[in-house]
Amino acid sequence: MSLQDVSTALRPFFFAVHPDRFAQYPSIRSKNEKALQIFNGYLNDLFPISPFLRPIKVQFSIADSNATNKFKEIQIQLSGTDPVKIVKAALESCQLSTKNLKPISEPVNEFTNNNDDPIATTNLRRRSNMPNLLESLLRQRDEAIRKSKEATFRHSSISDEIDELKKIAGLKDIVFEMSLNDVYIQKCLNDLQLFIDSSKGSRKKAISHAFTRNILRFGQESFTCSDGSIQLGMAETPEMWEQACIEHQVRRRQVDQLNITSEHLAAALGGAQILLPTNKDISEVLNQINSLMTRIWKRDDLTKQLCLAGKQTMIEVTSANGILSIGVDGRIFVPCAIDIQSLTNFLKENREKSVEINHKMQALMNELNESREECIHELKLRSLNWEANLGQRPEKLLDCIYRLRPFDPHFNKSANICE
Repeated sequence: MSLQDVSTALRPFFFAVHPDRFAQYPSIRSKNEKALQIFNGYLNDLFPISPFLRPIKVQFSIADSNATNKFKEIQIQLSGTDPVKIVKAALESCQLSTKNLKPISEPVNEFTNNNDDPIATTNLRRRSNMPNLLESLLRQRDEAIRKSKEATFRHSSISDEIDELKKIAGLKDIVFEMSLNDVYIQKCLNDLQLFIDSSKGSRKKAISHAFTRNILRFGQESFTCSDGSIQLGMAETPEMWEQACIEHQVRRRQVDQLNITSEHLAAALGGAQILLPTNKDISEVLNQINSLMTRIWKRDDLTKQLCLAGKQTMIEVTSANGILSIGVDGRIFVPCAIDIQSLTNFLKENREKSVEINHKMQALMNELNESREECIHELKLRSLNWEANLGQRPEKLLDCIYRLRPFDPHFNKSANICE
């Protein structure tokens, strides 16, 4: 199911919740507008699947069909990576028909809510009958080599342009937070060059302060990241980029404050590892952790229990709309507005499971890296890479690499495939 298919299937839902339908009710209009932004953002992150997907709950108001000028609240749980499941949930929440939807495919859930052992699952798949992927690739070897040479030339050109822009702007590095094709990367670099060239006076000074000896990231929105780097929204206007650069002078001072606050939260959770993803706005992250800390401080009676329950865990604080859950790598997502008693109970019940998942994931990643190196050596590849979002499912990658590995020694002589 493509993004266009999803948009088409959701037309009745979009009509039901559209903010313009509630122009006479400003509070409902504003709430639906914000919820719709979150909903659409989650859908966009499925094409391709973003490695930073987080489960979240959104709430809309819709017209009550049983009464005039009355409304009812609906909630939609956004989790996993199956767009059909999300479309069905959205339509059913408004009591709209789902009979024209295609059957739901087997979900690829990014969030671990069961006891599946990824290593055991991988081994089970390896024992099943799988097509020989290596033979298929060998039949396309010439075409792959031709395209690889073309890509190498393009990548070299883009790399040179990035190096030149780094020198001009004094940047430490330029990073793309998503998997993009070369055309879109080139567009971003052209926009950046124009942005720098057109800056004058105080604008130029603000941009220079934001860029000098800093990392520039291209993502969906413009803000200062939690590590002090600056992110520019790829589809945003130069004015929004400029505003992010101006605000950066203040935001970067929050890095030390964020680190101190994170240390306080880690201590309150028994030395837990507090994760601060670089793709998040530093102001939002700081506010979320401060909000959680305030709640913890108000519950002195739970201090010891919380400290014991949080030991050895990995914690990522999310927005108030987030869901208390365990991620695929064992991290625990904690909404900043969580009830502390509920958090304590959850950590008591799931701490061991979280740590176990993390250890298994680390073992799986080690096996993945070893298999990649062996595959590169056996097939005489220059490199073996994959899109960033696939790194969230290492067992799938292991399956694929296992299918690439040669079963017949003669393959080694001819399997010089490229990447």
